[in-house]
Amino acid sequence: MAAEISDGLAEVPDGKADPADLAKAAAAFEDGRKKIAKMYESQDQATAKQVEDRIAGTEDGPRIRQLADLMASPELAAETALTAQVMYVSLEAFSDTNSAELASASPEKLKSELSGVVASLRDRTENEKPVPKDIARMEEKARLTFILAALPKEDLSVLFDFYQSAEGKAKRQALVESYRQVSDRASTKMLAEYFPTLADYLKTHPRPQQQ
Repeated sequence: MAAEISDGLAEVPDGKADPADLAKAAAAFEDGRKKIAKMYESQDQATAKQVEDRIAGTEDGPRIRQLADLMASPELAAETALTAQVMYVSLEAFSDTNSAELASASPEKLKSELSGVVASLRDRTENEKPVPKDIARMEEKARLTFILAALPKEDLSVLFDFYQSAEGKAKRQALVESYRQVSDRASTKMLAEYFPTLADYLKTHPRPQQQ
């Protein structure tokens, strides 16, 4: 899956961004991620105050917040939440009151209904379990904002300029689309293997409401 996502990114032509500058900014981002993780772990109020002040400040705050909107990880977090919802639906079906209907469904009926499960969950905005997509997106954006606020000014500028560029926007879109495609295929494959197996199991191990 990682290789396919990388291939999708590679299809977008490189622009004018300096690879060395981007590599340095990426390393700084990783250092920032570790710093914020340590801050939470140790409940470092002093560092938290510094980060919050920088986000709220007029010098770097607007760029930090705008960059968090431009980057891909909040959208990827929503995709991960969707995968969790697929897993939840799969496990919920094991004890669902409609398990008798599942057990009696033909392979053709199962296949036709399963084809729309992922799309249906993607469109759902209510009763999303275990984590709503919007909540996952919002929480990741908040985490990302804190990490960006821990970056040196020059590395923040490099990332901001990249994600504002045509290349950066195209790379971001390619990353999200590639991730979505491989994730959807994996989820659909899992459902196609799981539900027929579950249906066979329920035929020989009916739930109490089936008996």
